[in-house]
Amino acid sequence: MYHYELATKGYGFFFDFELIEKKQTKFQEMIIGNSPVFGKFMILDNFVQIAEHDEHSYHEPIAHYPLCMHSSPKKILILGGGDGCLARELAKHDSVERIVMVDIDGEVVEAAKKYFSDIIDDSFADKRLEVVIGDAKEYVKTTKEKFDVIFMDLVDPAREGKSLYIGETLKDYKNVLNEGGIIITHAQSISPPNYSAEKLLVKMRRFFKYSHLYLAYMQSFNALWSFAVFSDGVDFHDKHLIDNAKKKIAGLMHKDMRVVNPEYFDFAYYLPPWAKKKIEEFEKNEPDFSTSFVEGGYKEKIL
Repeated sequence: MYHYELATKGYGFFFDFELIEKKQTKFQEMIIGNSPVFGKFMILDNFVQIAEHDEHSYHEPIAHYPLCMHSSPKKILILGGGDGCLARELAKHDSVERIVMVDIDGEVVEAAKKYFSDIIDDSFADKRLEVVIGDAKEYVKTTKEKFDVIFMDLVDPAREGKSLYIGETLKDYKNVLNEGGIIITHAQSISPPNYSAEKLLVKMRRFFKYSHLYLAYMQSFNALWSFAVFSDGVDFHDKHLIDNAKKKIAGLMHKDMRVVNPEYFDFAYYLPPWAKKKIEEFEKNEPDFSTSFVEGGYKEKIL
C-alpha cells in the first residue's frame, strides 16, 4: 500500500507502507503504519502527523526554541499534541512545573500510548502533565489558568484549521497568556506556490508586538517546515536573549537531543530572501489561505 500527499496540483510525494491499524474515530480517520523509510507512523485524515524516524526534527525545534527564549517557563499549555512527543520534549526543562495538553481526540492519545511508547518515553506518566480531552477553542474560553508558553500543535490552517488561527480565537489565546508569555505554532511550509508560512505569520503577528519565523526540514512532510512565535514581551531578536538561549540548550544536550543544539539558534535566524520578500508582499495585500492546495490519501498502486 502507498501513502501520497500533494502540496500543490502536480507535485507531492509518496511512500509504501505496511498497514497496522485503520479506524475512524469520532473526529477523523486514523492510520497506523510501518514504513521502511520512516518506521512507525500515524496519519490523520490523510496527512502524516508523526513518523518514528524524523519526529525529533519537528518536536525539538517547536519545543526548545520558545522555552529557551523565555526567562522562566513554568506553566505550559499544549493545544493539540495528542501523540505525546511535544510533552516529552517540554518535560526536559527543569523549570517546567505544569503542562496541560488539550486534544479533541482521545483515541489519538490512546493510539500513541499503544503504538509509540518507545518514542514518547514516559511523557504521559509525568506527574506534571494533565491531559484534557476536549476542544481547544472551548478550553481557552473557559479556563481560569494562565500560562507562560502556549503551543498551537493543531491541524494545518490551510486545511480545516482556519478558525483556530483567526482574530477572535487569537484574542482568547492571549487572554490565558501570562505577561511576557510566548505563543508558538507550526506554520507549515515556506515554499511556493502556497507560501503558507508567510501567510500565517502576517495574519497572526498583527496581534503581537514581536514575532519570528524559523525553519526545520521534515522528510516525512516532504517540506522545509516552519514555526512561528509571537509575544508582547519577548523580543526574539534580542542578542542577549539569544545568547542565553544557547547556554540553556547546551545544558540539555545530555537529555537525548538529536536535532537542536546551540548552533541551531544561529540557523533559526535564517530566512531565504525570497521568503522575506513574500512576507513584505503579504503585509501590503491580505493573504488568503483559500488559495492553498493540499491533498492526501492512500492507494493500492501509484503507477
